[in-house]
Amino acid sequence: MTSAVAITDPFEVFTRDQLRRRTSVKWSVDEDALPLFIAEMDVQLAEPVQRAVHEAIGSGDSGYACSHHQLADAYAAFAKTQWGADVDVSGARANGGVLPAIVELLRVLTEPGATVIVTPPVYAPFYSFIKYSGRVTADAPLGTEGRFDFEVIEGAFTAAGPGSAMVIANPHNPTGIAHTRVELEQLAQLAALHGVTVISDEIHSPLVYDRPHVPYTTVDPRGFAVFSASKAFNLAGLPASLSIAGPDASAALASVDTALDKTLGLVAATAHLAALQHGGEWLASTMTALDVRRRRVAELVDQRLPGVGMRMPEATYLAWLDFSDTALADPAAVAHPGSMGSDLGVAGDLAKRCGVVLSSGEAFGEGGQNRARFNFGTRFDIIEEAVDRIAAEL
Repeated sequence: MTSAVAITDPFEVFTRDQLRRRTSVKWSVDEDALPLFIAEMDVQLAEPVQRAVHEAIGSGDSGYACSHHQLADAYAAFAKTQWGADVDVSGARANGGVLPAIVELLRVLTEPGATVIVTPPVYAPFYSFIKYSGRVTADAPLGTEGRFDFEVIEGAFTAAGPGSAMVIANPHNPTGIAHTRVELEQLAQLAALHGVTVISDEIHSPLVYDRPHVPYTTVDPRGFAVFSASKAFNLAGLPASLSIAGPDASAALASVDTALDKTLGLVAATAHLAALQHGGEWLASTMTALDVRRRRVAELVDQRLPGVGMRMPEATYLAWLDFSDTALADPAAVAHPGSMGSDLGVAGDLAKRCGVVLSSGEAFGEGGQNRARFNFGTRFDIIEEAVDRIAAEL
């Protein structure tokens, strides 16, 4: 497979030895391990990002950031170009990361002890950051097809009552579902009916494959979205995000403490601005490479991993693998929402047995039992070897 890979494939630029010299969390594993857990990609950064960061460092331009309006305008142009979406960014707030921004929105929108609804299996840190905000999570699990279950959501809204909030992943992590406009409009209508405010985490939004992403604030005038270029452009080590309010929610966003704005670093802002303004060609190439990889992973799972289930991801570079019908499954497995790492359940067993490090499904909450998240944003030979190692354990 790798012999046919074009030199322009951004995932084939670095050798394994070069990747192992990285110091990020992903590659801080044992030398013989294959790290396919944390959501970062094994790519060469977009050339415009590299150039912008090098120029900033070379000129000593590493002071305090004043790029807030530039980031908002760049995102609006990006959304129009990439998705054909007209996003109102008036009053948008740039800051140093998606999760801190969500916490501050929850503190403005809800009272201490209020209920915040999530849709497990879902991004594990939602649980810990909601707890950190002084609020309490309530689950509205996804349906059997991995999509919103609106009957369950309405029940959760009714139980939580007015003044509650909901945090969604749009697109969804870990399942790779890209919520449709119809689904998001229905969610917005239910939220308005029950007095619940929705915050949409849109960190994976540039990574939707077959249709345009739908920014949440374009369907819900009461809602909020928090965007970042960090996942699509591999900038987790340079965190920045943009909080955006729907047309009827601008006053609430304006009331977020200005201390949050100070969390934005100038070099991070420079990188994100370059990505949004000049990274379109690189993103298109990366999405083409990821599309080939998601299809190859689906083939490999079907051909070499008997009993393992996988739904083709509609977005992200993450495959959600179901080991429930394999010998590795534990019938007594329970969810551990909010825990982080790869030491629980099937993922923990595989890490110990064969050195393939996946994200533990149990950490993503209810519905994650006997499942694992597989990051395919890497070299083809690593993907193939990882699948073969897993196959030997089934």
